[in-house]
Amino acid sequence: MGLTLPIEQEIKAAKLDKLYDAHKATWITLASETLKHVRKNYPKGATIRPDDVAENMEKLLRVNEPLKNHLDQKRLKPKYWFLYFANFIVDRGWDDIEKEAAK
Repeated sequence: MGLTLPIEQEIKAAKLDKLYDAHKATWITLASETLKHVRKNYPKGATIRPDDVAENMEKLLRVNEPLKNHLDQKRLKPKYWFLYFANFIVDRGWDDIEKEAAK
């Protein structure tokens, strides 16, 4: 799915971009660990795409307390926000995510 302009606008309206900025290192680490996991478990030689990482990371975001608290404070139903935010993290930080995962 990836990040689209309408989704990015919704994220900004919900101030999730501010949450990203406030905890950027945490999100990059989470995404890079997810990338490592995907690389380890996908078929050898498979191309790993940002959407592969975001889709797998969504499950981890569902139990992330700062994100859950933010959604609760903004009274946002969690229906699709976790995947939206995962796509936002991957879109914003893909270069850093790949560098971190290579360590």
